[in-house]
Amino acid sequence: MKACSVDGCDGKHKGYGYCDKHYQRFKRHGDVSVYFKKKQCSVDGCVDVYYGKGFCSKHYQRWTDHNDVNHVRDSKFKNHLEAYLHCVVDNGTDKCWGWKGHRHDFGYGVLPYKKDKIKAHRFSYSHYVGKIPEGMYVLHKCDNPICSNPNHLFVGTNLDNINDCIKKGRHPFLSHNRNKTSG
Repeated sequence: MKACSVDGCDGKHKGYGYCDKHYQRFKRHGDVSVYFKKKQCSVDGCVDVYYGKGFCSKHYQRWTDHNDVNHVRDSKFKNHLEAYLHCVVDNGTDKCWGWKGHRHDFGYGVLPYKKDKIKAHRFSYSHYVGKIPEGMYVLHKCDNPICSNPNHLFVGTNLDNINDCIKKGRHPFLSHNRNKTSG
């Protein structure tokens, strides 16, 4: 196998005695020693790679969207409680409280505060009732996953959660909840 003729290069021969990288430099610029340093973002303190108009992709996006490379989006809400109150639908002390915000895969409401993923019923319990002990679950008396009415919530272990699920007839391993296949 022929090697590149440039000192210190171990690349495989492509043409004119050079590897692909040095061959392309020779073809475009007539000199194999031409080297172009990757451009960096022009914003002070940013070391990201150039994307366009002198900026990295983050600063370019800020510049095109806001005409300000240092723009930082403020959170819509000041705290978790404000985010919670924005999304909860309080229907009174006896009825389930609805949720008009984002939902978790299993139907539980999720607080839209910064990047936190706090379930609404857990936040409601900790805010209105008290601290949730480590490793404990917040369960629903009403069996409604979007409900965050503190009067419908109670704390229990994983076993309590499973027993509650069986008692209410919605455990996936109960015979009437299994998909029946015809053979």
